Amino acid sequence: MEYLKFYKLDEEPFRNDPNPGAYYQGQDLERVRMRVLRVVEQRKDLCTIVGESGAGKTALARHLLEELAARSSEVRLLQVPHADCDAGWLRRRVAHAFGVAEPAREPLRVLAQIYEKFMAFEEEGKLPLLLIDDAQLLLLEDARAELRGLLS
Repeated sequence: MEYLKFYKLDEEPFRNDPNPGAYYQGQDLERVRMRVLRVVEQRKDLCTIVGESGAGKTALARHLLEELAARSSEVRLLQVPHADCDAGWLRRRVAHAFGVAEPAREPLRVLAQIYEKFMAFEEEGKLPLLLIDDAQLLLLEDARAELRGLLS
């Protein structure tokens, strides 16, 4: 690893996972960041970010995760791994992301578990937020319908 020393780098410059410490916020990402923060402040239900592969959407999501957590938000990041994720997967992953130790298998019960967590956050003065990376992979209609239902 002589190149690290030669280039005066503290760590590997290219990793498989995004490095929040190497986040560069150019003008385009700053505009998107401000838009997302405005949507959060206005407590809107949904904000989408669309862009080319490699444009920095995942890096921005991870940056927002840290920034929003510092603003009294209970913010979680959910990564959609592939197009076969269905409504049951989505419900259980959302529940798990917000701290439900054992999400129920029954749809109405897991939704009640999520609701209970959200009410607890509100009592603490915290806003529950979910960032979904690669949401375009939710191709199954039941998963998209479940996402719409979670927004209501």
